[in-house]
Amino acid sequence: RPPWAVSHPCCFKRKGVHRGEDMIDPGTMEHSFNSMRPPMHGWAPAPVRLPARPSTAGTSRPGTAMSNASSRPLTGSRPGTAHSARLVVPGKNVQADRWSIEGGGMLDGSSVPRDDMYGDSPRSTAKRPFSATVRRPTTIMYANIADQMSIKQEELKRQSAGWTLEEPSNDIVHLMTYMRQRASNSSVFLFEFFRDFDPYRRGYISETDFFRGVDSVRCFSDMSIPEKYLLLRTFAERRPNKFKHLIFNYAAFCEILQPCNQPTDTRVQMLPQYQKLRQVLYSFNPEMSLDSPFAIQPLTGEGETRIMDLMGRLHHKTVSTRVSARELLGDYDPHLNGGTVGWMKKTMKTTQFMCNVPGCISYSQYMRGMVRLAGNMGITNDDLDLIYAKYERNGAFNYYAFCHHLDHWFDIVDAQMQEQQQQQQQQQQQ
Repeated sequence: RPPWAVSHPCCFKRKGVHRGEDMIDPGTMEHSFNSMRPPMHGWAPAPVRLPARPSTAGTSRPGTAMSNASSRPLTGSRPGTAHSARLVVPGKNVQADRWSIEGGGMLDGSSVPRDDMYGDSPRSTAKRPFSATVRRPTTIMYANIADQMSIKQEELKRQSAGWTLEEPSNDIVHLMTYMRQRASNSSVFLFEFFRDFDPYRRGYISETDFFRGVDSVRCFSDMSIPEKYLLLRTFAERRPNKFKHLIFNYAAFCEILQPCNQPTDTRVQMLPQYQKLRQVLYSFNPEMSLDSPFAIQPLTGEGETRIMDLMGRLHHKTVSTRVSARELLGDYDPHLNGGTVGWMKKTMKTTQFMCNVPGCISYSQYMRGMVRLAGNMGITNDDLDLIYAKYERNGAFNYYAFCHHLDHWFDIVDAQMQEQQQQQQQQQQQ
């Protein structure tokens, strides 16, 4: 017992419990703090009022961790406090609202099961954005439940304003770029997952073996069923009657994704449509991928113009007032040491509903940080939602890319102006 903690009963509120930092009332579970004692860690937590629990036999006494009425520990308690909120684990604590296919269907006309966690609703592919992996229904599952509802509501506003593009969930170029990026980051040799089903090394496997091979690759575990069928239709060919069940050209598929890792004992039939697909695939910018630390999302022409104006105003604000956006937004990053949410490193960092990607914060944390950064600039909620849509990554806000663009804003504007001048000169020459 520290010397400042006297043993007189009046020092404990209603026979509360002393834990070295807090005074807890076992009847109301209310934290009270002794103003006479010095701070333990240089900060004083705010008073928290937690719900009362039914009292059981036994009374609390000074020096114990907690009374018998609240002896059961809670999951994910904050270090240094008696209790905190229970962590949300999908499938255990709550019934998560899973994103499934709305009105989608299979090749045979049957509907996709509603419990498909990573299903994407089929949409038009007329407007394919210049981005590698824009996977909103899939990546939004990495956000927590409260942010999912907010993101879903604000997404409807952005679509009505005409600032965001439509998601190409059935675009083969979009899907192949996503698979190429994941295979590259995971150091996966795709050919080994399919060649076991081809003993004669003809380069073709059956439909069943195709699903087995894709399901065995762990980095493709979040692919939906329609995406797998789209991949199957793209590389399916008509074969002679003797080999009519071997329809999937896995050799061409692996040759497009990993052209330098193919063995020489397998035949590769590269049709003209496969060569055209490879050319279009290589024209994509890999820095636009969601697995990149500078991942951003494409917008329409009106949205990009609005973003340019907002980023220019924010850059002027940060330079004139010498306010660091990286410090204000990074204060909510649990991967950093210390900060407002530094205590989350051992509790919430590994849960499935937290955006556990370095350099990303949740939607609610982004709104709180932007209020501190641009609270007096007259920026509306629609503008804040537009900035979030531009720098969204895996259901979170990529503040790392946002701060990088904000710090180098003059360089970005100069590069865009030079590009426009070159385009004008080319048009004049033509």
